[in-house]
Amino acid sequence: MSWNKIAMPDFHIAAFSDAANLCGGTSLRWPMDDSNLKIRTKDQYRLSHSHWAGLNLAQHVEDEYHQVLRNRELFESSLKMPSKPFWLNQVHGTELVKVSADRVLAHEHNIPMADGSYSFDKKVVLAVMTADCLPILMSSINNDWIGAIHCGWRSLAGGIITKLLNKAPVAPSHIKVWLGPAISQKHFQVGEDVRQAFLPYFSDDDCLQEIFTPDPNYANKYFADLYVLAKMQLTMAGVLNVSGGEYCTYSNPEKFYSYRRQKKTGRMLTFIWMKS
Repeated sequence: MSWNKIAMPDFHIAAFSDAANLCGGTSLRWPMDDSNLKIRTKDQYRLSHSHWAGLNLAQHVEDEYHQVLRNRELFESSLKMPSKPFWLNQVHGTELVKVSADRVLAHEHNIPMADGSYSFDKKVVLAVMTADCLPILMSSINNDWIGAIHCGWRSLAGGIITKLLNKAPVAPSHIKVWLGPAISQKHFQVGEDVRQAFLPYFSDDDCLQEIFTPDPNYANKYFADLYVLAKMQLTMAGVLNVSGGEYCTYSNPEKFYSYRRQKKTGRMLTFIWMKS
């Protein structure tokens, strides 16, 4: 199990995973920042086991309910957060939630169905859970706005990236973006329906062929590149500062949960907040 945390001068962002080595970790880098910090949990804590081995933080994956609550308590006590994370019921859509400090206090028993959130408040911790889908974090270069989205292929095709950028107080060229760990193209087989969903974004057949590589063993099956799909949309929107996108959740069982690798599994948390 490992914490992968990046400390910015004005932000905290992190991706949490279930690497087997309790003393290990992988440093992830936020754009234009050189500082890296690993936060490690202690092996005396009782953690989820079996299919959910590690510190599973999701309540919807058949893990023991009270164990997940204990895992969340461990997670929250390990970092000096300004508030509890703003949890979402993610549904592979494009709904976004504006989060204020007051809403965080009131939302424990009223968790919204959404796949992203954004905030102007320094006391808010935004978070998304993933196990192959792409977590994306955003911040304004003025350090007064943050956003977090959960991007499966449906959300990407539905335009969730553009929708979040439209909530920012500045132009896309003044937004920093980080792409968290997701499944790589090599392991992400999709059908013709997924390819068709992205056709409106392409005018170049060669580019389409590169992002949706035909599976030589199955007709109308492709290997899709979530990272490139996201980067393409960010570039089209005018975003200049993009980093991350170098990990594969499927091929790194010691670090990451992966739904494609193991249907019954836990979820990682990627989160961000503004420093006071």
